[in-house]
Amino acid sequence: MNASRVLLVEDERIVALNLRRQLAKLGYSVAAVAASGEEALRQIEAQRPDVVLMDIRIEGPFDGIETATRISPELLVPVIYLTAHADDAALERARATKPSGYLVKPFSERELHATIQMALARRAVDMMARENEQRLDQLVAARTAELKVQIERRQKTEVTLDRAQRLKAIGQLTSGVAHDFNNLLTVIVGSLSLLEIRINDDGHARLITAALAAAARGAELTRQLLTFGGRQMVRPEHLNANDVLKECGQIIRTAVGPILLSAL
Repeated sequence: MNASRVLLVEDERIVALNLRRQLAKLGYSVAAVAASGEEALRQIEAQRPDVVLMDIRIEGPFDGIETATRISPELLVPVIYLTAHADDAALERARATKPSGYLVKPFSERELHATIQMALARRAVDMMARENEQRLDQLVAARTAELKVQIERRQKTEVTLDRAQRLKAIGQLTSGVAHDFNNLLTVIVGSLSLLEIRINDDGHARLITAALAAAARGAELTRQLLTFGGRQMVRPEHLNANDVLKECGQIIRTAVGPILLSAL
């Protein structure tokens, strides 16, 4: 198991040297020693220690408490304050930074070791909590994306189903209309066929023939409607495109109008 790395912030060399020896004796690794707040922040960013022993009164424009407030909370580096002057004002300022410990000089190796161990244990809990939070965020994001895909698929399925139901309803309506229309055509064709037999006049015969041809086209239209409604099997057949267009000429002229037809 690797030794925990400690950053020591102490501007008195003798004190720093003594603390370094104590830490080594207790099994800790001293990552660096800083004498000012600026140097401490640089070393913390570079070394990423497991814990910081921070003397409150140090060299530089800001003291140890101000230095602690400038440490990025993302690093999760616990700070243990060291001081020989436990005045109420300093304690109040130090308490506001939520330190992991507070040692008043002189302190024993046992106190130092216990305080560091408590700070490391608290850091381990904080790191585990952060990892769990990140894992939870990832799970929530993944589940949200999965639900989004499921919702989109369901919406597409509902649209397809709704379209199919509408087409089915239209097909049923079309089939019913075609069936009734076919019954009417049967009566019309039968009556025209009887008249065609009984009439000898050529002029009237031509009219009857034209009416029968129109009825035949109506019957074909009925067949197409039944096919669309799914009530009749589709039977592919060869067609002459020119003949079909000629037969549909009147329908096309009615649909698009004379102006658009002339433009085409």
